[in-house]
Parts: sequence; structure tokens; C-alpha cells
Amino acid sequence: MHYKKADGTAAPAAAELEALDPTPSLTRVLTKKMVVSRVAERVLERNAWKGYERPGAKATANMLLKAFPTFLGSGLPSQKELDQSFPVQPLDFEKLRNPPLDKVQITWLGHATMLVQMGGANILTDPMFSERCSAVQWAGPKRYRPPACSLEDLRKENIEIHSVLVSHNHYDHLDYRSIAELVSKNKNIIFVVPIGLRAWFIKHTPNSIQSSNPKYGHTVVELDWHETLSISPNPKKTDLVIDITAVPMQHWSNRAGDIDKTLWCGFSVVAKQLQSNSAPDASSPTVSSETTTMSKFLFAGDTGWFEEVHDLVGRRYGPFDVAALPIGAYKPRNFMKCMHMNPEDAVDMMKAVDARMAVPIHWATFPLTVEPIFEPRERLITAMKQLPKSSQALHSFDPWFLGETVASK
Repeated sequence: MHYKKADGTAAPAAAELEALDPTPSLTRVLTKKMVVSRVAERVLERNAWKGYERPGAKATANMLLKAFPTFLGSGLPSQKELDQSFPVQPLDFEKLRNPPLDKVQITWLGHATMLVQMGGANILTDPMFSERCSAVQWAGPKRYRPPACSLEDLRKENIEIHSVLVSHNHYDHLDYRSIAELVSKNKNIIFVVPIGLRAWFIKHTPNSIQSSNPKYGHTVVELDWHETLSISPNPKKTDLVIDITAVPMQHWSNRAGDIDKTLWCGFSVVAKQLQSNSAPDASSPTVSSETTTMSKFLFAGDTGWFEEVHDLVGRRYGPFDVAALPIGAYKPRNFMKCMHMNPEDAVDMMKAVDARMAVPIHWATFPLTVEPIFEPRERLITAMKQLPKSSQALHSFDPWFLGETVASK
């Protein structure tokens, strides 16, 4: 699977394009030229995948015409029906304050926003707490299910956020108001983003990044696919390490006409515990340390199904204790297929990445596309029932409610 670089010269096959730096530091800053070049190479890599085909202008126009009434809330169930069929669960803050160290505990807050707790770290994914996923709050898709809690609720309940993962720059995943509240009301958050997005943080939260304001001490690290950032985000648990790796997903980026100018990704997150080995002389200092893997989590962010995920993610980083996989915003299918999975695709990805347990995200929050809002749940249940019993014994992938907390087995 070979393709050409922007300058016309041959580029490596998709699986051969290595990361810029396998283990970048917290302080690494990429030049604009390096970002532009690498994102362009990753775009070509994605374009070479077997099933990738971006919709043309006509398909885009047809999709927008069909989806426009949905954006306005047309066809949504009544609030009474929503409350009955899809109630928001009250959070169990006692459970959130005391998560198990050796498991992955996840609380769904809405859309692709989760509180992921593993290895002593509290991690937020794609924080989106605003009323609308849009550049402005007077127009755009409006939330029909509230967040399970607010950022203020987490602060009041002493749930400290150590790290934030942002998968890409679409408005339903990178929300200015949520980020602004996080950086102004918290300290020492490590934001991990795909390459190209650090510039967005520098522009929109200029006084909050560590290099410019030690008062808050936030850090933004941008990763290429297959780069791993190792951090000890919880100062109270220095023997615990979190490895965060940006992994390929089939999607795209666009904020304000800057199509595919920044990268998109999923994240493999591994919690490890350091085990120090001492020299034979008990009075000697520690000479080496080993790590024991405690738990593994995959956050897919936003993606269409692509068969290369088996090799690029599953074989390379799996198996996973838990994978958070998108199941919504998939119709009209001819338009959405390359960028959003349907529930059947998500079941295939669960198997491809070897996730023992999967949780469905990216649905039941915003009216983004035209499928009925409860259809993803129904199709997921059906798809799992259709698996062979041997597969059902190896994997679980159950619908859940906003506010629900689940933990790996």
C-alpha cells in the first residue's frame, strides 16, 4: 500500500510510516513546518486505506439538506419520553472518589465525554459540556440530553482532573467553553492532543499554559500516531505511570475551513505500576525499575470502520480491558460511512482491537444526523446477539445510560 508525498516522491507503506518520536517529552514543541508536513503525510496514509472514500460535493449538499431539520431538533422525542426511555443517572461520587487502582472505571458524561479512572489517574475524554456543539451558542445542534454532571460538580466533589485527551478538532469534541473552564478553574492538567492542536490551545488559552503562566501550570503535548507519552499525572501516586499513545483512526479534521490541517486520533491508555529492583547490597540505591501493566483502555474518539485497524491498533496495542467506541451519527450511510461507524461496525472494531469489554459513545446527546436517536442502541443489542456464542463469551458490549459508571472485569 504505497502512496506519494505532497512533493510527488514515494512514501512508505501505511504501516511503515513511523512516529516522529516514539517517546516525546512533556516539553517537546514541534515547528509549524514539521506539523504541516507530518499531517499531510498522515492524510495521504488515511487516503490509501482500502475502504476510504470521501463524499463529494453533491453528497455533502444532500446530507446537509436532509440533516438540517434534525439540527433544529425536528423529530426528537418529547422530554417526557426521553426521561422515561433514556434517563440520566445520578452520579455515585463516592465511587468516583474511590476508583479501583487495577481496573478501568468509566463514567459516561455525554457524547464522547467520559471520566476514565485507571492507575490512580482521573482522565477526561473530549470534554463537551456546552449546550450546543457549534462555534456559537445561538445556533447549531442543541443538546437534547444534559451532561451527567458539570465540571463544577466534579470540583465540588473533589474529583481532580489529571489529564485530558482530545481526539480531534470538530466542535462536538473540542469545545472552547469546556476547555476554558478547565484551564481557568484547575491546575496542572496535562492535555494530550493530536499534532497541530497545540497551536489552538496557545491561541485560545494563552495565559494558562505552563510556559506562559506557572500559576496554572497546564501542559499541552501534541502526539503523532504511534507516539507514546509516559506521565505520572497523580502526584499522590508517584509509583503509577500512565502511557498514552495516539493511535490511527479513520476520520478527518475541520474547524473553520481548515480541512485536514490538524491530525485526528484515538488513544491507547495503559496504566502501569513501577516495581523497583535493588542492587544486591541492601545499602545500595535502586539501580533499575520494572513495570507491571495494570489495565489497558482504548478511546477511539471518532472514526469510521477501516480494516487496517486490526494491524495498526489491535495487534500493535491490544488486547484492551475496555474500549470506548462510537456507535452513532451514521446516516445517511453513503455519506457517513467513511467517517462514522454504525453499531455493526463498532462490534467489528471491538473484535478487531481485541477489547474484552466495550462501551458505546458518540450517540444520544446531540442531533447530528438523521437516524432515530434510539436506533443505535437497538442495533447494538441485535448485533451482539448475532455473534457466535464463542465471541459472546469473550466480549461484552452493552448499552448504558448517561451518568452510569462501569468497571472492567
